Amino acid sequence: MRLSAEERRKARNMLIPDSILKMTKEQLMRCYAENRGVFRPGFFGADKPAIITKLNAWFGENNWQLGYLIEGKIVSREEVLRLYEDAYVEYFKANLNDLAWLLSEASDVYDNALSNVGRMDYNDQETPDSHYQDIAIRRAVQRLGQTFKGNRLIQVRGPRSEGYFLNPGFVPFHKPELIMQPQLAGWWKPNSIEAFYQSAKEIILISAALVSQSEQTIQSQSIDQSI
Repeated sequence: MRLSAEERRKARNMLIPDSILKMTKEQLMRCYAENRGVFRPGFFGADKPAIITKLNAWFGENNWQLGYLIEGKIVSREEVLRLYEDAYVEYFKANLNDLAWLLSEASDVYDNALSNVGRMDYNDQETPDSHYQDIAIRRAVQRLGQTFKGNRLIQVRGPRSEGYFLNPGFVPFHKPELIMQPQLAGWWKPNSIEAFYQSAKEIILISAALVSQSEQTIQSQSIDQSI
């Protein structure tokens, strides 16, 4: 699906974060300090295990965590995924033909593996890559009092998947005012569910010593630049 001229214009004003795997610890700390304790890492994808390993090596397993920033407040992943799921509910309410097609054709949906099928708990992640859209769709269908009546599994993932139009990168987020600005750019469309999720995600350094270190790093570099 191509972006319109307006969407391309908006995308140019968004941020594409550098991959943590390409950064040094000092670069991350500087970004963290410059943005007053906010570091938005963007999409992890298949790099998630390697990114977690690198962050653990840098800071220790108990000294960092992922958080989500909405309207200036840190919220839980559960709260973000509730909104993520709400967006699918609202999409289906506004697009009854799409819902009817899905219910009539699909026996269930999946994202990155057939083992996704039937899972209703966002914490039930059996693959290295997280899969949220299939769970959100499944739960949205249940919330609408509906059931799958089809005879085949439908994948909701990339362009070659039959359920591509339900990919969170293309389904609009129902409350765009909650998307942190500037939005992060990636494979998703502006103002989509994925834009909301990725833009809200941030890395939080828990240890006060680490935060202090980031402040010292930026102060030291500022002094060096003034010499």
